[in-house]
Amino acid sequence: MLSKNQLGFFYMFLSICAFSFMDVIVKWSSDYPIGQVMFFRGLFGILPIIFLVPKTRFRDFYKTNRPGLHLIRCCSGLIALAAIFLALRNLPLATVTSISFAAPIFTTLLSIFLLSE
Repeated sequence: MLSKNQLGFFYMFLSICAFSFMDVIVKWSSDYPIGQVMFFRGLFGILPIIFLVPKTRFRDFYKTNRPGLHLIRCCSGLIALAAIFLALRNLPLATVTSISFAAPIFTTLLSIFLLSE
């Protein structure tokens, strides 16, 4: 039996491998329209959720008290996904990965102005 730390490390390693594999697949799929690549990424992303959410909670799973904020989050996520996919098509994989490491810096700066932190 793995400890919580070992299990957390395993899941993080699995996540890194999955995202790296997805980046490589997106890089290889440069002949397909970006919308089609995003659609299939979303489709294969939702399939596990369908099986992981208990049937008794499925109707209430996506209920929210803040639909406006969720719409903004959805739109920003779509823009970010399209941008990273376009970057993967036009730049070497190592360059895109290196630039993406700047995300925590931008998150910290934006939290000052948007969240007053």
